[in-house]
Amino acid sequence: MVNTDDVCFDTCMCCVTCYKLSQENAELKRQVTMFALMLEKRGLEVPSTSTVCLQTDLECEDVTSVELALPNLFELSSSKLSDQESDVTSVGTGSNSSSSSHSFSNLTSVNTENNEIIEAFTSHSDLSFKQFSLDNLQRDTKFDTGFRSRLVAYYGDEEYHYSGKSHIPQPFKNNQTLSEIIAHVRKTLPRVKFNSAMVTLYADGSQHIPYHSDDEPDICESSEITTISFGQTRVIKFRSVDRTDTRELHHKLSHGDVFTMTKTSQKHFQHCIPKDYSSLPRISVTLREITSPINEIVTFLKELGSPEKSPSHVAPSESSIHNSPKVSVSKNMRPITSQNQRSLLPQTEKPITLYLSSSMFRRLNAEKLSSGSQQAEVFFYPSATAGMMLDKFQQDPRLRKLNTQRIQRVIILTGTNNVDRILFDNPQEQLDRAQKDIYSLMQFVHAIAPNAFVNFLNILPRHNKDRNTIINELNSFFIFLSNELDYVNFIDTGHGRYLFSTPDGFRKGMYFTSATRNIPDNPHLNDQGIGRLAKHLKYIAHNC
Repeated sequence: MVNTDDVCFDTCMCCVTCYKLSQENAELKRQVTMFALMLEKRGLEVPSTSTVCLQTDLECEDVTSVELALPNLFELSSSKLSDQESDVTSVGTGSNSSSSSHSFSNLTSVNTENNEIIEAFTSHSDLSFKQFSLDNLQRDTKFDTGFRSRLVAYYGDEEYHYSGKSHIPQPFKNNQTLSEIIAHVRKTLPRVKFNSAMVTLYADGSQHIPYHSDDEPDICESSEITTISFGQTRVIKFRSVDRTDTRELHHKLSHGDVFTMTKTSQKHFQHCIPKDYSSLPRISVTLREITSPINEIVTFLKELGSPEKSPSHVAPSESSIHNSPKVSVSKNMRPITSQNQRSLLPQTEKPITLYLSSSMFRRLNAEKLSSGSQQAEVFFYPSATAGMMLDKFQQDPRLRKLNTQRIQRVIILTGTNNVDRILFDNPQEQLDRAQKDIYSLMQFVHAIAPNAFVNFLNILPRHNKDRNTIINELNSFFIFLSNELDYVNFIDTGHGRYLFSTPDGFRKGMYFTSATRNIPDNPHLNDQGIGRLAKHLKYIAHNC
C-alpha cells in the first residue's frame, strides 16, 4: 500500500477548494491523495485544479463504488466550482443522472393521502452540540450490542426491536454525558418528543450502515427522529425508496451537527452512512419516541369482539390484556398449556390451530386437518413475503370473525418469497428487512393470541446452493426466536426426519412441483408432498 505522506500533494491535487481545506485537514488531504492515486493506477487522467471539488465522490463505499462513480465524476467536472461549494450535494445514478447532477438542498416527495410535501430530513444549522466531548460520551457509554459494522447502546423506557434484535433499554441516569446531551436537547428543541436514545459507535471509516428506513413498528407514528453527530465528520446519504427519483443526496455531518427526520418520511426515503477513508471514530445519538405495541393490541382486540352476538366473542378487558404476556416474554412466563386452555373453553367450542403461509398452505384442507377435539383454520396469501403476509393477515376479514381466545397453536411458514429478494437485491439489507418482518409477524400473532404457541415451520430446501444458503440463514433466525422466547417453537422437517430433504440438505424432487420456464427452481410441493406435509402438521397439532 502506498504511503500517502510520500506523495507530493501538489502534483495530484484535485481542486483548489480541496487544496485549501487540506492545509487544515490532514484527513481530507489523505483522502484526496488516495483518490488521485486510484485514478493514476487505472490509467485515468488526474483532474486539474480548475475542476470541481471531489469530496462527495471520495466517500464512496469501496473501490468498486469509486469505479462506478467515475462517469459521474467527470460529468461533474464541467460544472462550475461555485455550484459544488454547499455541504449538501447530489450525485445522479442511472439513466437520469445527467439531469440530476446539480446541487440541491433536499429530496422531497408527496404524501398521496393529504398531498403534503415530505422532505428527507431537516438540518438544524442554528443548533450546536460542539461543547460535548466524544471521548466523554464514549467513556460513559456501555456498548452492549454488536453488529458487523458498528456497536450500539440503547437507553430509554421501552424495548426497541429491529434487525432481528430486541434491545433492552439501559437507564439514562447510567450515562452522565448522554444525560447532559438529553437535557440540552430538551432545552433547545422542546417540541421534539422522545423517550429513547440509540448511541452508535463507528470506530473508523470502515464501519458503516447500509441503506435503510427507520420504519419499525415500535417507533411512534408521530415521532420525529433526531440525530446528533459527534467526532469524525462523515457523510449521510439519502435516496428515494422506490428509486423513481434516481438522485442521491449527500449531507456532511460534523461534530455537534443536528438533523431530524419524521416517521412519515421513512416511507419515502432511505438513508445510510457509507464507508470512507477516515481513521477517527464517530458517535451518533438518535432520539426516537418508542411506543409499546400494547396500545394498538388493546384497540385491535376490542374491535375483534361483538358482545351482542355471543359471550364467546366478547373481547378481553383492557386490564386482562395488560396482565397478558408482553411480546418479549421472560422464561417464567410460559403460555397456558393445551390441557389447561381447553378447560377454560366452553365444552361446545373446540380449540383452534391456525395455519398461516403464502401459497404453500393453499392446498391444505382445513376440514381434514380438523378433528373431534380441535378446529383448523387455514390462511394463505400467494406470493407474499413476510411483510406482505403481516399486512394481509391484519386486514383479513376472516380473522376478525374468529374468537382468538380459542387459538391454542399457530403454525407459520413464511420467508420463502423473501429468498430471491435477498439473493438478487442488496442481500444484507433485504435479509435484515425479512428478519424484521418475521419478528413483526410473530409479535402480531402473539398479541391477538397471547396463550397460543407460535410454531415456525422451516423453509423447505431448493436445488440452488445460493438459495439454500439464504434459507439456512432464515431458518437459523427461527431457531434463534425459539431459543429466546418460550412461546415460540421451531418445526424442522429436515434434520432427523428428512421429510422433504436428503441428509446433505438438498430436496427430494419427488415431493415438489416440476420446474417451469418461469420458475426453474419451484419451491411448491406437489400432491404427494402436500399430503405428506398435512399428515405431519396434523400430528404436531394434536400431539405436541
